[in-house]
Amino acid sequence: MELMPFEEALAFFREKAVLTGPEFEALAAELGDYAASLAFTVSNIAVADLLQDIYDEVLKALESGSTFWDFREGIDDIMARKGWAGLAPYRLDNIFRTNLQAAYSVGRYKQMTAIAERRPFWQYDAVNDSRTRPSHMAHDGKVHHHTHPFWDKWYPPNGYRCRCRVNSLSAKEMEEEGLKEEKRGTDLKPDTGFQTNFAKEPWKPDMGKYAAPLREKLEAIYE
Repeated sequence: MELMPFEEALAFFREKAVLTGPEFEALAAELGDYAASLAFTVSNIAVADLLQDIYDEVLKALESGSTFWDFREGIDDIMARKGWAGLAPYRLDNIFRTNLQAAYSVGRYKQMTAIAERRPFWQYDAVNDSRTRPSHMAHDGKVHHHTHPFWDKWYPPNGYRCRCRVNSLSAKEMEEEGLKEEKRGTDLKPDTGFQTNFAKEPWKPDMGKYAAPLREKLEAIYE
């Protein structure tokens, strides 16, 4: 997975607060899935400076367009220097792909929204291979207007390591390709933890609910 950076994706990731598990859970108790758009965390990693190191490596990958193998080597080196056992390859892969996909999807959302007047129709692309989840596959090829509430829940990523994406279309392209706009929504839900649109501006948490260390991290996002 090698992706070139663009500013919208970088801006989304740079603005995240790095939180320990308990801090993230406190935020998620108020914001639900929106918490993932505000914060970066890694399950079962409670040491703040190690979390920051992992965050920095993900950011480096976004900035440079480096590969998963570069990311894995960087994390292994950091953990070896600090005397920590390395993370399992599947966990590193999940951290890398989920965070990069979320950042790029947010960047893509902002770009498509900026030209929505000319290209108002958005088509869901679920990759359509043996690794595609059935709930994601159910939307493959379907087209909704960019203002349809479908995108409030089903704008990718819609699960860990989700590879789905969205393509924008003009009215002329819709006609040329014989596509029809879907008016109805769906009863299907994305995977747990991904049932919101990370690209939309989340509401601000009530700072008064949090202890000083977490409150200071969150206030830095809104300064």
